[in-house]
Amino acid sequence: PLDQHIGTGDGDTTVFQLIRDDGTATGQLVTRPVAASLRVAVDGTETMAFTVDETTGEMTFAAAPASGAVISAGFEFDVLARFETDTLELSKPAMGALQLVRLSLVEVREA
Repeated sequence: PLDQHIGTGDGDTTVFQLIRDDGTATGQLVTRPVAASLRVAVDGTETMAFTVDETTGEMTFAAAPASGAVISAGFEFDVLARFETDTLELSKPAMGALQLVRLSLVEVREA
């Protein structure tokens, strides 16, 4: 669904940053969108007249959306993460087999 509000057109701006609603006033910047999954709409009408930078999450329209036009998007994105600890919790349920008991990841927020 095209449920992420990205911005509002002003008739001049062509570049908009992809964001994800995370419950805060500004939202979370999306810097690694999966380009093939990106769908964009201007005032509810889907468009393909844009490009996206897969390393910054900046979307550039071929022409600036009209003043007051609501820009929305739907997309998948990758998230930077790291292991929470330097050790793994393993068990040995059978001879010659190991089983991972717990693996914790922590999201790495970019500035």
